[in-house]
Amino acid sequence: MANKKIADTIQWLKDSWKELKRVTWPTKDDVIATTIAVLVLTAIFSAAIYASDKVISTAVEYIYRVVGS
Repeated sequence: MANKKIADTIQWLKDSWKELKRVTWPTKDDVIATTIAVLVLTAIFSAAIYASDKVISTAVEYIYRVVGS
């Protein structure tokens, strides 16, 4: 039983290594470009969420003042 598990594990490692050799890895320029895109989009979405939060919280504060709660 233990020998079967060891043999299966070794076979899995060999298969995984073969699969990793077939992977098309991105170039350094691709990694840099996608990283910059992610950072820019994260900043844009963060700013949009922050602005939405400010607008909504200001509206809620106004409603509380008007209603008097």
